[in-house]
Amino acid sequence: AALASGYYATPLAQGGTSSFWTQGDGAAVSAGVCATTTPFSWQSCSASVGTKYSHDNSNAQFVIELLSAVSSGGSTTSNYRITSRSKGGSGNADVVLQTNYSRTTTP
Repeated sequence: AALASGYYATPLAQGGTSSFWTQGDGAAVSAGVCATTTPFSWQSCSASVGTKYSHDNSNAQFVIELLSAVSSGGSTTSNYRITSRSKGGSGNADVVLQTNYSRTTTP
């Protein structure tokens, strides 16, 4: 389930496949249902950056998924998958970029 726009405390069911992220802008999915609904909707399931580059067609969007959190010796290592999308200046150059990020916190 989504905790905040674009952030998911559990991985999206098919978020590890490339075709999942290129299914489009469909508005049929309501926010908070994205973890179990296909097709994925960038419009309903992601967050957008606050400002856009002057030559971009629309604001870039992103989704952050918490893949795992492991505690050991008082520290917690959290692993995230971050997926971002931009449509370029014309709106026709749909680019999706994905990376993994690990963060260790200590009390």
